[in-house]
Amino acid sequence: MGPVIYPNELDQTSFKIMPSTVLQTQSLEQFSEELPLSPLIFQKLYERERDLRVVLVGRGETAKCFTASIDIVKSKSIDWREYQTETAICYIDLQKLNPSLYQSLLQYHSKSLLSYGAYDIILSKEGDKEVPIFLECNPIGNWLWIENALPDQLPISDAIAKMLLRS
Repeated sequence: MGPVIYPNELDQTSFKIMPSTVLQTQSLEQFSEELPLSPLIFQKLYERERDLRVVLVGRGETAKCFTASIDIVKSKSIDWREYQTETAICYIDLQKLNPSLYQSLLQYHSKSLLSYGAYDIILSKEGDKEVPIFLECNPIGNWLWIENALPDQLPISDAIAKMLLRS
């Protein structure tokens, strides 16, 4: 097995997001005491072209889909959260989101009974094809940084407000 990522979430002393850390599998021994005490997430390290943050608001086929592309290559980082307020973010409209990926996310969203979900996807290359790799769905994931980076293009707050008013 090759390198893995340990996605650190939060520095408990300063309340800042700590970026994911690359570990060699041999390094996992350093967690031998912590592993039984608390859940840790380790993910395979993939070569990526870019990352997607896909936000689904609502349920079923009427769910609104907002997609931001994060160019991780330009930032030379494995964790876009370090740069989420910088201008490496560009907008991709729904038609450019792979239709089968969109349908898969909608199915996951529906089966999980979610009204909101922030999905993190890596787009990796296999030959000439872009291959989506699902990382996670955060049912309380932040969306405001995307909206601020792309004003008037991703009205996520408006979609959430409308969904809440219908409830």
